[in-house]
Amino acid sequence: MSRRLFLCGPLLTWFLAGIALYRLPGQTPGSSLWRYFSVDFLVFLVLWAFCFHILFRSVARGIAGLMELPLPFTHRNRLRWAIPVASGLLLLLFLFFQAPAFTALGAGFFGGREMRSWLRKRRARFPG
Repeated sequence: MSRRLFLCGPLLTWFLAGIALYRLPGQTPGSSLWRYFSVDFLVFLVLWAFCFHILFRSVARGIAGLMELPLPFTHRNRLRWAIPVASGLLLLLFLFFQAPAFTALGAGFFGGREMRSWLRKRRARFPG
C-alpha cells in the first residue's frame, strides 16, 4: 500500500460519508415512501455505496498489513497499517449512530464481499 493511500483512503471515506449523510432525505409530507423515490435518495445511495467500498478495501489492506508484521510493534512505520483500520472502525461506529439500518446493510454487503474474497484467496494459497 502506498503512503498516500494511508491517509487518502480514510479521509475520502469520512468525506463521502459526511456528504452522503447530508444528502439523506428527511421526513416528507404525506407518505414516507416518496422519500425513497427522490433524486436525493439516489445520490445518497451512490455516495453511501462508494464510501463503503473504499472503506472496506482500505480496512482489508490495513488488516492484511498488520497480520504480516512481526511482534512487537515498535517502529512507527509498522504502525501506519493501523491508520486505515482505526479510521474505519471509528467511521463505522459514527455511522451506526447516524443511520443504523443503512450502515448495517452497507457493512453486511461490503464486509461480506471482502470476507469472501479473503477466504477465496486463502483457500487458493493453502489447498486442502
